Amino acid sequence: MFQLHSVVTSTLLIVFFSIVIINGNNKNDPTDLPSTSDLGIYLNALKDIFSFCSKHKQDLDMNFVFGLFIANVNLKKTLHLDKELYTTIPQPVQYFIKLLLKENEDLINFFKNMVQQNHDPREDSNKMIITLFSNETQWLKQLRKLDSTLLTKEEMWILQPKQMFSTLNEYKQGVSNMEQWTPHPRISDMCLEILAKNKMHYSPHSKCKVYENCYHILINGTNFGYALTHRLLFLLNARLSRGCSIFSYRDDKELSRVLCTTAFSEAKYIARNNYKVVDLILEQMCLCSLAGFGQFLKRSWLSDILDFQNENGCFGQHLPAPTAITDTLSRHPRAWKLAKHRDHRILGGQCDGHVTSVAAATLALAVRYIFEIEAERNSKRFEY
Repeated sequence: MFQLHSVVTSTLLIVFFSIVIINGNNKNDPTDLPSTSDLGIYLNALKDIFSFCSKHKQDLDMNFVFGLFIANVNLKKTLHLDKELYTTIPQPVQYFIKLLLKENEDLINFFKNMVQQNHDPREDSNKMIITLFSNETQWLKQLRKLDSTLLTKEEMWILQPKQMFSTLNEYKQGVSNMEQWTPHPRISDMCLEILAKNKMHYSPHSKCKVYENCYHILINGTNFGYALTHRLLFLLNARLSRGCSIFSYRDDKELSRVLCTTAFSEAKYIARNNYKVVDLILEQMCLCSLAGFGQFLKRSWLSDILDFQNENGCFGQHLPAPTAITDTLSRHPRAWKLAKHRDHRILGGQCDGHVTSVAAATLALAVRYIFEIEAERNSKRFEY
């Protein structure tokens, strides 16, 4: 676990402030998307997440580490922008990001070592699935630019959950009733496992080899909640981790648009209802941003969701209680598990591993978005 020296931290804050002055403080930007004025907030939130994880490595299961892996890939992509595009990331900011990467990679390596020590044959399926998020080089090559114009105004106003359910409680029940999902989590895992058995492809026009059921869940799946995001997760892993398409490059891209168009309306509904399903909106923001839809990284949503981060650095399903549990290192940490399934509670439920994981991934995507926008602005200056 790293500790930033006060001098370095002060220097970073000065740099952040300078960036805001140079580029303009966009707090009233009508697009409601992250700007340089938010950079320090997002990076410090990530620092607190990684510091928390370093104290609770025994809680790093495959779902938790998937989010940390996405965060790692996007932070590395951010540093690559310095070489790939017309942007210059200030040295102190680069240093900060490199420190974040160092601590996060230590966490990921801890998980990998634990997996290697696990010889339970009942975990073979999960071990195959985690190979989908092990090749950073492949993911870095396949990441799409975060485009804040992909969804049109018409697409952002389709049928919303309030028109599908009579009450918020009914909606929440529908979201949590996984026995009614298509795909059911078991089918979703089965499709991820067969996808993971595909060799690496180097053309997006290559077809992935999957079960017939896996085509069915994509075409006829449940159009809200985690069932929808799990359909998108399957599509994304095909392209990002195996470099192949489920249907075709064009059809997969269009299906991603359809799924994220629906997810955007659902995310707005969750936000308007005080983030009562904060885990789901973060999953929507994360996965649809990975698909290239930058409009999911709304600054107002991120600002509200950061209120769910408590003083320990983790995120919970609910806003922190006034009398929060102080984080201490237990003398008897609980046994590590490869997959914790649906119980992601930490510190007596004050923290949630899955919420914290998708929060880390989403914040890293927001950091990358800020620098991609800066690169775009700079490239336009070079055109004149």
